[in-house]
Amino acid sequence: MEELEEFEEKRLAVDAVYSGSKELHAAREKLQNPHAFDDGEGGFVGVLPSSSRHSDQEGFGKAAPIAMTGFPVGKKKKAGSYSNEEIESIVRGFHRYLWKSRKSLWPEKDISNPLDVLDLRKSLGSVGYDYMEVEGIESAVLASGRVEVEGIIDPRSNMVYISGQCSPEIKRFTAAHELGHAVLHEMTGAAHRDRASDGSKISRRPMEREADRFASCFLIPEKQLRRHFEARFGCTPFMLTEESAFALGVDMQEIEKHVERDSLHILLADAKTYNGVSFLSLAERFKVSKTAMAIRIRELGLIRQG
Repeated sequence: MEELEEFEEKRLAVDAVYSGSKELHAAREKLQNPHAFDDGEGGFVGVLPSSSRHSDQEGFGKAAPIAMTGFPVGKKKKAGSYSNEEIESIVRGFHRYLWKSRKSLWPEKDISNPLDVLDLRKSLGSVGYDYMEVEGIESAVLASGRVEVEGIIDPRSNMVYISGQCSPEIKRFTAAHELGHAVLHEMTGAAHRDRASDGSKISRRPMEREADRFASCFLIPEKQLRRHFEARFGCTPFMLTEESAFALGVDMQEIEKHVERDSLHILLADAKTYNGVSFLSLAERFKVSKTAMAIRIRELGLIRQG
């Protein structure tokens, strides 16, 4: 991210410096890519050749090239043993990696916005997984009832499948959730992320909650959220007053209803104007659902209600 890492002054002239490197040559042969190059940190960066990419077939969407960046996944712990702080720290490391690798991951772009590196296809590729949207992921029947499967991660085929029937925001969160599994957990078989068909809540195992936490931190980085929150609402934490209610365009009676329903976080996650200024809502800016944004606002204590 731009605040976390200083701008890299120049890219290595790899062919000039490493043209005789046996290690580089071996890595390029392994990647089947003569244009792979050293990342300066002991790893190699490359893009799968066109012959290795998935194409349209049997209901699968067309997959874009996957960057083989080799994100250095640390030692994985037993599911359910991560603290929130540990997950946040791991995600920050992933953000730094994406930011430092942006020139190799997006050679055709000049990326200056930290949110633009939060690309799930590239991120999954960096830990060895390919990404596919599938139109017909079957529903499943669990002890809690019938559920709709939003996404599947399969370590045997190194594939992540996302339901094409979900909204763009849910697709992104589900893909980030599966990325969390890939980074945090030892996967011995396929796992899926579900939602109840009737809209009710379903119980979440510890490893699923950890993957959700990873997804939230990944898609909504704390430093970026604080910056965008303050740009819209003036300060953190947001103080509930008659003046701030007026600036939101609601009266105190309506605000009190939000407080009673504990939905003030959703109000700010979805707000598109404040004090006469119009802007993209925080949910829209970070490309997440307003519920996911509201949860993150609550986690970071960005609103003070009393």
